Amino acid sequence: MQLYHHPLSMNSQKVQIALEEKNLSYTVHRVNPLKARNFKPEFFRQNPGGALPVLKNGSLVICESLPILE
Repeated sequence: MQLYHHPLSMNSQKVQIALEEKNLSYTVHRVNPLKARNFKPEFFRQNPGGALPVLKNGSLVICESLPILE
């Protein structure tokens, strides 16, 4: 799994805590929304809304914390 997040985002932190509690293996990719990194074409293709966090598992892409936590 790939987690695209910003470490100071509370929503990103919630998702990371949940992944750790479930002992799931994932790779972290830091995306800085303050520098509009969430609107770069390669990220925007995965998440047209540009919101963080984003969890990618193969071809499945889940955007925002609540759907990821569910």
